[in-house]
Amino acid sequence: MNNVSKELCQLVIKNPMLLEGGVTEAVQKTVFTAMNAHLEKRLKALGGWKGKYELVTVDNETAFAPVTWPESQDGRYRACYKLTETGDQNHYWLSNTLGVNGVKMCLQFWVHGGLGGRSKGEVGRKLLTVASAADIKAAGFVQGAEENTLNLPFVFDAEVLAGEYPTVDKALAPLDAAIDKLLKVHPLLDAAVQELTAKR
Repeated sequence: MNNVSKELCQLVIKNPMLLEGGVTEAVQKTVFTAMNAHLEKRLKALGGWKGKYELVTVDNETAFAPVTWPESQDGRYRACYKLTETGDQNHYWLSNTLGVNGVKMCLQFWVHGGLGGRSKGEVGRKLLTVASAADIKAAGFVQGAEENTLNLPFVFDAEVLAGEYPTVDKALAPLDAAIDKLLKVHPLLDAAVQELTAKR
């Protein structure tokens, strides 16, 4: 901590609420309102997608899927994509967005362990096969820490975000790039979901 100025330390001591909620929560709500809206707009323009876009802003979930992907009787997705983070070392979503502590935001591909009535092992093996596909690797997907997940990590540029705040437009470029990569390999992921849910 020797590289932190005395003045900055004093600012933190005198204004702990700026860091422990107040400003951080206000900023992250603004950022995630823009992220959720942008993601919803991109998918709505394609047609054939369903979703809930409320991470940080209303609820703790942004999840979306093609309308053809299965749901349980009570409407929960059995396979979907999520806007989430790659780890749980940070207390604030804003930190994940900026890549603090090596934790990043990601678009996550998730399937239920019993998708299509398959065994957990069958689902897991299928995900390993999908994860090893050259196009999936080239897109930047990596195995998620959670079971049956593949993550496509991204982070925002803090300078770009700070420079345009409270507008969040150019800062969304990494999210856009991740959406583009996801959509490019979506046919492979869709095929895996269709195969797992097909009647045997």
